[in-house]
Amino acid sequence: MKKLIIVFVAVFCILFSGVYFVGEMAKTEIQKEINQSNNSLLTMELLSYQKSFFSAKAEMKISIELEGQAPLQLLVHSDISHYPYKALLVNHINLVDPVLEKKVVTFFQTKDWLISQEEINLLGNMSGKIALAKGEFISKAERFNTAPLNLAYEYNVDEKQGAFDIDWAGMDGNIYDETFSVKDLSLQASFTQVNNSELVDYQYDFKVSQLAFIKALHRLSMSAISLQGTSEISADKLTVNTDTNWKIEEFQNGTDTFSNNHIDLVLSELNLVALTKLKSNLEDTTLMRKALGHLVSLGAIVDLKTFYSETPWGEVNSQLKMNIQAGVASDEVLSNPLVLIDYTNGELNLSLPKKLSEQTDVSGLLQVGILTGVLKEQDEALVLESSLDRGELTVNGNVLPL
Repeated sequence: MKKLIIVFVAVFCILFSGVYFVGEMAKTEIQKEINQSNNSLLTMELLSYQKSFFSAKAEMKISIELEGQAPLQLLVHSDISHYPYKALLVNHINLVDPVLEKKVVTFFQTKDWLISQEEINLLGNMSGKIALAKGEFISKAERFNTAPLNLAYEYNVDEKQGAFDIDWAGMDGNIYDETFSVKDLSLQASFTQVNNSELVDYQYDFKVSQLAFIKALHRLSMSAISLQGTSEISADKLTVNTDTNWKIEEFQNGTDTFSNNHIDLVLSELNLVALTKLKSNLEDTTLMRKALGHLVSLGAIVDLKTFYSETPWGEVNSQLKMNIQAGVASDEVLSNPLVLIDYTNGELNLSLPKKLSEQTDVSGLLQVGILTGVLKEQDEALVLESSLDRGELTVNGNVLPL
């Protein structure tokens, strides 16, 4: 009996200690998450944290910077429960601006239009769910409906890796005679932080069942959209390799339908510093061109494995592989892109339907290609087979002087 009591007391002490440590851990991790999330576009501030043994309450303000507008501010009230092995957070979110909050509540028809729940356990695992309610807006000229959106995520603090999953049934609406809809959108992604750096390897899988825009008799739609991609940092943390695989089962533009559309593009050995600079200058055309020239001058491998579409005129099929060697000055790339010929090896294969030459928009260009021998007729197709090797260009078996 005494041993049983001792065991019972020991278990009770362990559980009691677990609850205490979970309470301390939750407060520490919440503050750490806030510190790591703050940047130029998003600011998080812990307004209060009232902790008791089995529970806690936290108040936090989030400010999101919007271009040309006042920051969007959110208040987050968290009810936190402490268990022997985990902490459970239930977050209720509201807008600071009462006028805007009233509009949002009217649209979603509930005060709890955005709710999140998060768990933090002793093993350093974080997981959570975010739910956005369905919404509806109707006026004389407009109608807009959104289905509920759900997001689930997980993150391991020690291993610095995580994943998230978004599921949304979509939306539909109309503005006067223009109708639009999005059906069945999903996104799964995972990421891992590279050791001793802020760099991240990631992969994603994005799917949409249908996108449609209809105005009068014209219809623009896409169905069975699939976007998959990966990005992997090199072992020396100097370059990155990416693979982007896009598929659209059907694309309809008016009366024209394009089927089984597929693009698979692999970019290898891209310089990380130059690529980061290019991404940061996308809004400035001049700086973007300079950054792109610098990126290309450092070398890369471009492999367009697949470019395919079944068009109203026939099949379009192309493959391209280029190995751009480092060495050319970035200023030369900008002033004379043809200088890359001496630094590039590669192959291009292209097949176009012959009926495409009957289309007025491209007929002139295709006829020039046929007359110069760049395109050759082969059955019902126009074909281009070319290679570039150490400055020597071969097109359809003919060596062209450069």
